[in-house]
Amino acid sequence: MEVTFRNQTEEYAFTLEIMGNYYRFRYEEKQATDFMKTALAIRQSLFGEESEETAQSKHSISLLYMELRRLPRALIAVEEAVQLRRARWGEIHPKVSESLYLKAEVLLKNNQVVSSQAALEHALDINDRTIGNDYMQTAHCQSLLAQIYARQKNQRSFVLYFDNAHQVFCEYYGNMNSALA
Repeated sequence: MEVTFRNQTEEYAFTLEIMGNYYRFRYEEKQATDFMKTALAIRQSLFGEESEETAQSKHSISLLYMELRRLPRALIAVEEAVQLRRARWGEIHPKVSESLYLKAEVLLKNNQVVSSQAALEHALDINDRTIGNDYMQTAHCQSLLAQIYARQKNQRSFVLYFDNAHQVFCEYYGNMNSALA
């Protein structure tokens, strides 16, 4: 995909990212990758290499690569997003937690359970200190930690994190639909 950056806007980059996600959901790898990479290039041009907008694009590209099972590329992109967000927002911020959660997902898919657990625990600590327990972002961290504890056959920790996540999912989706989350 050829792009000229003159007259490009953040809205255009955002639209390209949305289109990339559309094609990601349709498993159309080439189109999704092209849209995501173009959005990243525009954001780097508009805002610089170290901006939150660039971090968001790297986060989205990592998600794409994770779903395509390109785990080394996904890990590189999400680590860059984490570093950019730490530099921009500091260590204790929900955006840092969001990227740490994605990093944990990538690590878990790559069977790096201990590293994944550490990233999740750090993300959960950030969430506890910033947004609290009643948010979806925290519930997703707890749910993934519950999965790790289930693998480790740690019933006590599994039940604790599963129940906490399930309660938030029920509040958001209702009792009948909470299993869908």
